[in-house]
Amino acid sequence: MLFTKGMKILFIGDSLTDAGASYGSPDDIGAGYVRYIRDYMYSKYPELELDFINKGISGHRSSDLINRWEKDVLDIKPDFLSILIGTNDVWRQFDNLVLDVVDADMFEENLRYMVTSAKNVGIEKILIGEIPPVEKGFTSTYDCSLALENEGNLMIAEYNKRVHKIAAEFNLYICPLHKIFSDNMNKASNIKYTYDGVHPSSTGIMTYAISVINSLSL
Repeated sequence: MLFTKGMKILFIGDSLTDAGASYGSPDDIGAGYVRYIRDYMYSKYPELELDFINKGISGHRSSDLINRWEKDVLDIKPDFLSILIGTNDVWRQFDNLVLDVVDADMFEENLRYMVTSAKNVGIEKILIGEIPPVEKGFTSTYDCSLALENEGNLMIAEYNKRVHKIAAEFNLYICPLHKIFSDNMNKASNIKYTYDGVHPSSTGIMTYAISVINSLSL
């Protein structure tokens, strides 16, 4: 078992992780995959008395995580750290052209800093997640959604190469979210895994949770 009694389990990322946690959900855990994983662990392994922490913030890119990394990760020093980031690093290049671009090289360096600094304070158990694909069929949701479905998904593939590079470099756990969601979307065209192409539906949330649980053999 990866987790032992009393461990602090910290998830950090953007809105996919946040899911309402940063807006004052009753227990600050949000309504997304972090809650599903927490409830699974509480149901299956209550004796472990694990402490789950959600540090997702909607809209954040890897550069934003860098800016709050010390306060939200290093100072807390969790026993296990999950990093899921990158959707907005890509998305902002289509819907907010005034922001400085976080290109694939900068994204890789941001991830390397996060992992290196975490390991430097003794955080050894780290999971990193692939950036999931933009689901097709929501072209009216955002002005940029057609571009996201096409150029955005191609760009995500390059960013995910950097995710795998960092995972291999530091021997991290990796959650193949892009592959899992892509495979599922291809198998069942009548099932929607998001409600807008990016943010997960209840089925998508369950898919995130199961993917993480399986990646860690929990």
